[in-house]
Amino acid sequence: MQARIGAIAQLYDLISQSSRGRTVAVDAYLREIAKAMSSSLLANTSDIKIEVKAQALDIDSDRAVPFGLLVNELATNAIKHAFPHGRGRVVLSVEQVDNQIELTVADDGVGMKDKGSAKIPEKRGSDYIAIFVRQLGGTIVPSGSEGTGTTVSIRLPLLLVPPGGTERAAA
Repeated sequence: MQARIGAIAQLYDLISQSSRGRTVAVDAYLREIAKAMSSSLLANTSDIKIEVKAQALDIDSDRAVPFGLLVNELATNAIKHAFPHGRGRVVLSVEQVDNQIELTVADDGVGMKDKGSAKIPEKRGSDYIAIFVRQLGGTIVPSGSEGTGTTVSIRLPLLLVPPGGTERAAA
């Protein structure tokens, strides 16, 4: 729980750094989240890397905290569970797909085994993810489980706007 509270404080700092008034640059925001997670969760000797692949889009500042917490929770789950040998890659990506945004957090780890037998801490993390997705008006997109790794994709309504967009994003 302390890590989640710390994440909220960090996210407010990140928003203030990457804010453009009523919007936040999502690509810069994701890079800052990745940087903060790398320094707080991963030791200097860790072979786990967090990469960001994001279109230059802006997120409505009213939704930046739940969006950031969603990214934080998904990436934390990957870091904690996907790499028992301490080696791998997590990719945070955001792209606009038609009139929606797709957030994807993917890892090249061991994959999800025994999906139905989640432990209590994992269940709590899943509950938080569901809350953030619901709060943002999104849906979790089923992904194929071919090979190793886990990919979680979430479709969100057009909460993000192209940089320099003059209209505020629709709710």
